[in-house]
Amino acid sequence: MAMAMAISTDVEPNVMAVCAKWDAVVVGAGPAGAIAARQLGQRGASVLLVDRAVFPRSKVCGCCVNAPALRTLERIGLGSLPNRLGAVPTGRFCLFVPGKRISLPIPAGVSISRRTFDWALVREATVA
Repeated sequence: MAMAMAISTDVEPNVMAVCAKWDAVVVGAGPAGAIAARQLGQRGASVLLVDRAVFPRSKVCGCCVNAPALRTLERIGLGSLPNRLGAVPTGRFCLFVPGKRISLPIPAGVSISRRTFDWALVREATVA
């Protein structure tokens, strides 16, 4: 079982989380941390997932999930998650400047809001 919570300097941490004994504590609830917490929880570990931000939260990012990351999601049973969240397929990078345009092929992937994607991964971790 994983428990996700935000620890910040202006909010007193959840007493249960602080006093409990955890098999693992994962610091950082971005994609890597949330997936690590999920995988540990699925293997029977008690996991505390902490982040300084309160979720869901916005994050400045290119919002792209590349093909290797999509394969990883598929391998761990979350392959349908990006599409369920409204991900948009990517295949080209376009750059526009006054009077010029360049369009380059990029490896297949998807574009998805980090707010949406990260929050979904944290929820997946909490039910593992």
